[in-house]
Amino acid sequence: MPIIKSEISKNKVISLSTVGPQLLYTATDSLAINLQYTGIGTYTPSDLNIAYTVFSNGSKTTYMLDQTYENRIEITDFVPPQNEPETTTDPTEMKATFNLRFTDPGHTTTVTFLDGKIAAHLGN
Repeated sequence: MPIIKSEISKNKVISLSTVGPQLLYTATDSLAINLQYTGIGTYTPSDLNIAYTVFSNGSKTTYMLDQTYENRIEITDFVPPQNEPETTTDPTEMKATFNLRFTDPGHTTTVTFLDGKIAAHLGN
């Protein structure tokens, strides 16, 4: 699942998504992550900052994080631009790994991402 949209705000909120507007009608699923960057390390996501959505037969189902699973995102590399963000168009480079499990709130279906990897250029 390739990252389609990746950016970082002035407040250091990282936004990643696997589906951009151009793919909404052809995608089968989407993973979106929004994290407040506080440094290299492990983040414990919640349903407030991560979403997994499945598109099927004209409808969408938003899965919830499995609270019984050790969901985590680990940022392993974070290299900001060499110049001030206001004076450069160079992106921040970020690498991360993740283990996530989602459940369909209306069924017993689960989706697990094991040893996922992210390599993104975060635009300003």
